[in-house]
Amino acid sequence: MSDYGTLWTALNERQRAGIVYPLHPLSEAGWSLGDATDFVIMHGKSPPSMSLGKVADQFLQAKTANPCRPRYLAKLKGTVSSFLVGPRERPIAEITLPDIEEFLSRNGWAGATRKTRLTDRHEIRRCR
Repeated sequence: MSDYGTLWTALNERQRAGIVYPLHPLSEAGWSLGDATDFVIMHGKSPPSMSLGKVADQFLQAKTANPCRPRYLAKLKGTVSSFLVGPRERPIAEITLPDIEEFLSRNGWAGATRKTRLTDRHEIRRCR
């Protein structure tokens, strides 16, 4: 179709990156982007979302495998354990900003501690 060039140039950089990013992993799995799109549309599947607890466990295992300082690792485990109280079985995709704000405010931490705990929590989210 001759419109593809026009459609591609009309996309912003972020949209083009969103199209290009999955090409390699899909190819490695034997899929094309079109095949994957058709499959999702035909089967109505939404992307799987691991539980917060599972992602947190994988995150802590990865941190433990790296040469981290014991004090840092202990603090990180404490932060993660504290955050998991309640939402451990919830899909990570369902964790919302109010959930995080509630976590930060329920402990009565000062500003610097809140910032550190928030950074720890963001590291978990990147691992999903």
